[in-house]
Amino acid sequence: SARRRSKGLDALSNGMVAIAAGDADEARRAAIAAEKHLKGEPLTLLLAAQAAELNDDDRAAKIYYDRMAKRQDTEFLGLRGLIARARTENDLAQALLHAKRADELKPGTEWVLKELFDLYLTTHQYDEADKVLARMARGKAAKSEKVKHLKAVISYQRALVKLEAGEREAAKGLAFAAHNIDPAFVPASVLAIRL
Repeated sequence: SARRRSKGLDALSNGMVAIAAGDADEARRAAIAAEKHLKGEPLTLLLAAQAAELNDDDRAAKIYYDRMAKRQDTEFLGLRGLIARARTENDLAQALLHAKRADELKPGTEWVLKELFDLYLTTHQYDEADKVLARMARGKAAKSEKVKHLKAVISYQRALVKLEAGEREAAKGLAFAAHNIDPAFVPASVLAIRL
């Protein structure tokens, strides 16, 4: 048992080195050996998923990430892989679902908030994007120029949605809000003047 475990740990080490070096064949061999000696260990799933990614085996990578997401000890890491897979397949609804679950597991994690923010912007859910931005920008960061600009962009986009829906006054209020937040953001200023 100790010898088998030792061989499994060696295979894990070799596999991680192979992944870092970009050696797809060695990573695959190491993943197989690790699974053989350390059946069911969380790190063997991670190694197998990474080896599948390196070998451009999308189907296998998704299977391993799914397995990781079903285990309590690796769910968060599995979700990260599933988000990346869903983005690759341009399945933004699925990516958003996984990102929300990751946020439930570990609220406030930086990469999760960035994913949520980007996915909400991409899917035109500006109210949700604004909420996530508020969570991302706390303290000094909330006053940074980048955050101000992002808030202005979101207000501008929300104004466009209101304008398209025929709600001219609401659109005007949002356009002026965007202009006040970031006067250098020209599209918001132009829209405010136009309205």
